[in-house]
Amino acid sequence: MQVERDLVDYAMASCFAAQQNAYLKDQGRRWAGAVMQRAHGPVEQWTVVADAVEAELARSGIGKSKPDGPHGASVPMPLMACVHIPDATDVRAAIAIAARALSADYAAQPKE
Repeated sequence: MQVERDLVDYAMASCFAAQQNAYLKDQGRRWAGAVMQRAHGPVEQWTVVADAVEAELARSGIGKSKPDGPHGASVPMPLMACVHIPDATDVRAAIAIAARALSADYAAQPKE
């Protein structure tokens, strides 16, 4: 369903927008904006997803790669974290709640 695809995209974009790296933050904001431009339904129905992403990032943080060798440093992996964030239990639940709330708005749109 398009509503679920849009919500998953919005979750990943929200994750990127929450990053400290300026490029990732900018790309996340732009992606979230693009999703919202094609979105249907009230904005309030979408915030549950962004809130769940924010809570998940606060809870689990950004994973790090293992160092190369005994003296190597671990490296944050925000791309991996953001790609997988829609699969986090609370984020998946928020996506399901929003999808139910937005399903009538999406169903009312003409098929492309």
